[in-house]
Amino acid sequence: MTDEPLPRRFGPYLLTAYLHEDALGRVYRALRVTGEKGFARLRILEGPEISEDAVLDAIEENGEIHTFLKNTAISRGVVLDSADGIPYLAWSEDNGRTLDAVLEKSRTERQAIPYEHALLIVEKVATALDHAYNTTIEGERTLHGLVWPGFVSLSDDGEIRLTGFGLAGGFLPSVGRPRFAREIAPYLAPEERARTRIEKNSDVYSLGALLFEMLVGKAPSPSDPAGDLRTALREGAPIAPEVSAVLRLCLGPTEARFQSSRELRRELGKLLFSGPYSPSTFNLAFFLNGLFSPEMEAEGKARAAEAALDLPGGSVSPAPAPRPKVALPPAPVRSTPAFPAPAPVIVSGPTTRLTDAEFKDEVARRVSQELRKLDQEMRRRTPPDALNAAAALKARPLPPVATAPARPEPAAAASVEAPTPSPVRVAVAPPPEPTPPPESETSAPAAPAPAAPAAAGPVVEVAPKISRVIKPQYPQMALRAHIGGIVLLRVLVSETGEPVEVQVLKGAAGGLTESAVAAVRGWRFQPATRGGSPVRGWTTIPIPFEP
Repeated sequence: MTDEPLPRRFGPYLLTAYLHEDALGRVYRALRVTGEKGFARLRILEGPEISEDAVLDAIEENGEIHTFLKNTAISRGVVLDSADGIPYLAWSEDNGRTLDAVLEKSRTERQAIPYEHALLIVEKVATALDHAYNTTIEGERTLHGLVWPGFVSLSDDGEIRLTGFGLAGGFLPSVGRPRFAREIAPYLAPEERARTRIEKNSDVYSLGALLFEMLVGKAPSPSDPAGDLRTALREGAPIAPEVSAVLRLCLGPTEARFQSSRELRRELGKLLFSGPYSPSTFNLAFFLNGLFSPEMEAEGKARAAEAALDLPGGSVSPAPAPRPKVALPPAPVRSTPAFPAPAPVIVSGPTTRLTDAEFKDEVARRVSQELRKLDQEMRRRTPPDALNAAAALKARPLPPVATAPARPEPAAAASVEAPTPSPVRVAVAPPPEPTPPPESETSAPAAPAPAAPAAAGPVVEVAPKISRVIKPQYPQMALRAHIGGIVLLRVLVSETGEPVEVQVLKGAAGGLTESAVAAVRGWRFQPATRGGSPVRGWTTIPIPFEP
């Protein structure tokens, strides 16, 4: 079917490139021509071994299932429908490929998929399955039943997503046919192959089969997966004992397996984040970039040409145009600003072109912006009566007596609410305990003392200030892919001005988070002060990346 004329219309899509064919039908790159525009991967679910009626019945029963599944490990923009009586599955895919292509390429290039990538992929798929199982639709749990490499998507920046929920019932009747038995059956649990029945932990078996293939280079045989594991270990396959134990608990009979995807996910989490591995989407993206570099370049050019096609409703842009940088209005006057207001420096080009001094000014400007946002947010959340009372209290003159230092307020970063960042292995420690005020005098009243000199005013708390920066390295892969963003860090600065702890409040894709953390660890600061003496203190650092 590679010689069919393209582009051609198919339902609400324009098929722009034929990708491949497998047991579940033909696969295309496509553009949506109605609704929200964008690229998609589209599977036309028809073939000589496919029962079209069974697939259409599954779509009629489960066509809306993906609208209930909202998780970062599940594909976005999924459409399960038919066009002119032909069933299809489509999902949003701006770039990337499915796991079957990665497995095939790794075999061809004789380049094994690294341990941590294999574990991370299976952990993410287990996350998707766990979310689905805990999402009840009309009172029923959601199982997948057809987890195989063709339904696992890997984007060029290392994001992992699962699709294909709701289709198992349409394809299980075909499992005994030759091509299905060859391409699909190795990933299906024995009870599915024998009785076309999906048990609570059938998907666990599929995950074990995926992990086995990524580590060994071939899928386990449906007849004796445990024997295949023993043979692989005997022949020296690089499978650690703890991973071998996980595989045995996935590929065994239903009563001997992990009883749910959640159990498996927890076990994989222990291996990933407490073992000798460094899992991250950035590292996975780097591996994929090395494996598919020529293909990525060719696909990028093809997508750019396809995006310029004259479509109904206008052409499709592969990426939104960058928004112009607009200078913000001057910051409101603060009585004790944590940072001096720098001169407005607006990034008008790539941050790679900035000198260290210019980058420092840009960071300081963004710090000032963050503080203004925090101030405005605090004012928005504070009732008007409390604001008036605070203003009246501030207007009252201070009594001319020495007072104990007030407990320090938390740094401004403490009130930042941000989404949970992608996993970055950064030590996190709570802020230091504030120093308690000195105990009050309890002795008997003494004779009147001589008049004290005029009070010098209240003790001023000053947050850390940046004194020296190291500009982060812009990851080349992110630069080529035009990936940018702001990485928001919270840094605990020691009494000598060195960063002690770095917390990620808001991350960014493409390795930008890791690069920002590595750079800030080498920065130097003027320490926070309390009563004129240096103390430990927290500060918020936004790191801009502009490609």
